[in-house]
Amino acid sequence: MKRGDLLVPAAALFALALLLSGGGTVLAQAEREPRIYVANAGANTITVIDPGRDTAPVVVPVGQEPHQIVVPVGSGRIYVVNFGEDTVSVIDADSLEEIGWVRVGRSPTRLAATPDGRFVLVNSFGEGSTSGIEVATNRVVRVIGQGRGRHGLAVSPDGQLAFAVNNLTDDVSVIDLDTWSVVGTIPVGKQPFGPAISRDGRTLYVANAGSNSVSVIDVDSQAVVTNVPVGRKPLILAVAPEGRSVYAGNAADGTVSVIDTASRTVRETLTLGGSPIGVGISPDGERLYVADNAAGRLVVLDLSTGTVVDRLPVGAKPVGLAVSPIAGPTQSPGELPQAGGGGTASSPPDGAVLIAWMGPAGLVLLAMGLTVRRLLR
Repeated sequence: MKRGDLLVPAAALFALALLLSGGGTVLAQAEREPRIYVANAGANTITVIDPGRDTAPVVVPVGQEPHQIVVPVGSGRIYVVNFGEDTVSVIDADSLEEIGWVRVGRSPTRLAATPDGRFVLVNSFGEGSTSGIEVATNRVVRVIGQGRGRHGLAVSPDGQLAFAVNNLTDDVSVIDLDTWSVVGTIPVGKQPFGPAISRDGRTLYVANAGSNSVSVIDVDSQAVVTNVPVGRKPLILAVAPEGRSVYAGNAADGTVSVIDTASRTVRETLTLGGSPIGVGISPDGERLYVADNAAGRLVVLDLSTGTVVDRLPVGAKPVGLAVSPIAGPTQSPGELPQAGGGGTASSPPDGAVLIAWMGPAGLVLLAMGLTVRRLLR
């Protein structure tokens, strides 16, 4: 498959003087106003939104039927799983251009990054497997099977365990990431899809689309504690930063269920209309972002009032989304490794300009680019 001409990152000029003139403040604002990435399965694109900046959303072409997005910590890259072509697109987080792709198993659905940013895990529905992509090389280094209809995926905060949902057998495979092997299986509700894990790693939540419930699982015992009834066809979950709430997007009735984690009951139901699928929460816990698959919009809610404050147009059939602080790469553009499976990453051309500033939380880059022909397939 050939995707033609793409922009690649430009050469570097580091404006380190900005370190002393407010660079840290700018980065802090970026952290408070995170960047939002939305996977548009019907448009073969992702939409990138910077709420804290007066700029239009950026539309980035990716593979066929993108379903989910993850931004590994410290990598400076965005990974997008493409259900329709069995690949994961690799995008530079600063230039917002695709720099490569990785071939994975058939019909990949969801992905998750390990907390240290070293690996991206990808579930393949068609093969019932989980692939481990090494971020440093962009190559698949592990494949773990023993599942049927692998769908949702979550990683424990300590990076020791992954939880791979098996949609066709109504259970969750527990994967030890030290040995890269399945060490347990947890039965859940019917047609499970998206999991989410508590910030302390002690509780796993799984959305069961076929039984309209969310399973609450004790991670230590690997057993279901209770099943919480929610709206119709819950698909994707998000845990609030403070840990007191879990949000379930109910695709079939246009609502989001708010689960109280202490009582393990639905505390509130937010009515949005449309078909809510992907959900994400701002790092400060003040905003809920919901991908409305039917309307092609990102719905923004103020969680202090439970009201909709914006409906932003994105691409057709949005599915998953990611909420991440803006962060620059840990490698220079010319050092990016070749993408696994045939993609390439080009060195920056001479004569272009790149502006950078340094703050206490790291390096942030803004780049201007030149067009370079790159054959992806």
